[in-house]
Amino acid sequence: MRAAGTAPWPWSSGDDVLDLVRTGDGAVELLRNLDTGRSIDEVRSRLVTANAYLGAQSIAAALARGADLVITGRVADPSLTVAACADWFGWSWDDWERLAGATVAGHLIECGVQVTGGLATDWLELPDLEHLGFPIAEVAADGSCVITKPRGTGGRVCEQTVKEQLVYEIADPNVYLSPDVTVSFLALRVEDLGENRVRVSDARGRPAPAAYKVSATYQDGFHAQGQLAVFGTDAVRKARRAAGMVFERLRGRGVSLRETVVECLGAGACYPRGSGPFPTQDIQETVLHIAVADDSQAAVEGFTLELMPLITAGPPGTTGYGEGRPRVHPLFRSGPVSSHETWCGRGSTCSRSGAARHRLPPPGPRESRLRLGRKQNTLTWLFARPRAESCPTMANVRRRPRAMLFPRGRRSDYETWRTPAAEIRESTPTSE
Repeated sequence: MRAAGTAPWPWSSGDDVLDLVRTGDGAVELLRNLDTGRSIDEVRSRLVTANAYLGAQSIAAALARGADLVITGRVADPSLTVAACADWFGWSWDDWERLAGATVAGHLIECGVQVTGGLATDWLELPDLEHLGFPIAEVAADGSCVITKPRGTGGRVCEQTVKEQLVYEIADPNVYLSPDVTVSFLALRVEDLGENRVRVSDARGRPAPAAYKVSATYQDGFHAQGQLAVFGTDAVRKARRAAGMVFERLRGRGVSLRETVVECLGAGACYPRGSGPFPTQDIQETVLHIAVADDSQAAVEGFTLELMPLITAGPPGTTGYGEGRPRVHPLFRSGPVSSHETWCGRGSTCSRSGAARHRLPPPGPRESRLRLGRKQNTLTWLFARPRAESCPTMANVRRRPRAMLFPRGRRSDYETWRTPAAEIRESTPTSE
């Protein structure tokens, strides 16, 4: 990394472990799906990306050397806030309680307007939904924070919106894992201060896990989906019968699809099976949604060809076909994985617990942008450094939108991949 005056946008790497996962050494053998126990060996030959969720230390090191922005690969969402706070307050990396507090602050603002009213239970009652304000975390030196939003923006920051975001995607509230610290939410205090300000304190921290999580994507054939609206008497029965026609015609041609999903939206399809007050005989309108996947592109193409005849051969009241025949797309699946063994990201020479010895090239701003443009399979994060003159206790982290990890024109489908545990080495910028 150059001095801040000549290169204000340093970058760090180490998250890309695709080559290591593809190699298939002893560490990779331990990569398993925590939900199913399936080994990653089943998809290794079809892997497209594999990236570790790195932590805050390398980002904080760059900020400490005067960086205005830090460009990284994949980083855990809360670590963005942790890095800014650790740099600003000079925290040590074993100050578990403060790191835990900053991690909670980062968790609260990581999904943007979700904590200011987006997806809230009382969403319909919130003011000015068209202009929801993005959240601000005012983090104190002890790790506690106040969640707020800019004045004059829509939505609301209150005890309810904050609590709803607190329990979002945390799994075990006593063991919230991040690359920087293990956090317990059990003793958290949430105090509504009024005027769109909520204080959150008393996070409890323990040492970080011995592993980094890795997100791996792999090719899994082809997929397509289509939908038609059906209205009138017995709408749901008619829609399901129409779906049966499609698959029966495919079977008559010798086509058997690997995966199929048939849903009647508006008739309880989004509820857990068997729940919801949906007497389907009384429903006069539904949207028939069919999705399929298969190793064979020709088989999926056959589905799209058989769906369209329902426009004239389907039940009365069929409509909503203005988009025409569905397109066939390559199917990619992805999810988090990890391993027991020590891994090393590209160019990294330091382990989680070791001294930071990674050396990065000294690109200027123009070269940084060019490198970003060529690197398709990473996420790009931009940090705004807190300014003492404007808000001495604010960790205001700004993030660029996530770029898709796949070539243009492809869609992604997701599957959860996890494993027991892993340590993947993290890179830390140093000066040249």
